[in-house]
Amino acid sequence: MTTMYSVHVELDRRDPTPEYLEQLLELTQHLHAAVGTSPRGWVDAQISLPAESLQQATLMAVATLQQLAGATAIAVEVMTEKEFDARQGFATVPDLLSVSEVAEILGVTRQRVHQLIDERVFPSATKVGTGTVIARSDVFGKIRSAVYSHVRSAVTGIPGELLVGDDGLPKKLVERPADSEGEPIKGTWRFVNVDAKRGVAIYGPAPD
Repeated sequence: MTTMYSVHVELDRRDPTPEYLEQLLELTQHLHAAVGTSPRGWVDAQISLPAESLQQATLMAVATLQQLAGATAIAVEVMTEKEFDARQGFATVPDLLSVSEVAEILGVTRQRVHQLIDERVFPSATKVGTGTVIARSDVFGKIRSAVYSHVRSAVTGIPGELLVGDDGLPKKLVERPADSEGEPIKGTWRFVNVDAKRGVAIYGPAPD
């Protein structure tokens, strides 16, 4: 699995000129680099790159920077970008959705989304300027219960079980009608497919 790594390298070129650093910065732009001079006067570079392991990230970063800088690495520090951000005190920004995007995912109107926000269905809802944003995880965390509620309201009184896929999203609702005493009626199972992306229940025929 590919992961983004942050790599800090010092190279054995001491007291580089501003022109040299500017040229090195241009050559490493594709690596989101920051270049400068270390406290001991060495060329100092911080880059980001994708790799399948810490070892691969180290080898790739050292080889690339040595070639572009024309100098040999004398110190290397490597860590995932997630760890780097944590050490720098950067907060992880959640994937946010607008009201319109939430409405499309749930298959409802913008007005309905605003109503759900007012009802505090989405705790992460936050005002940003004149609009509102909601964490994607908050929305998809509600899809399961929202779809189940939608289906149950459409077939009042029919107990059912919502089947969930490996991704945690609803895939199918199994309805099992019961008699007046609450006992399942044999041969009356009905399957309801669920569109997890839109949160809309799509009714299908019962299998034999």
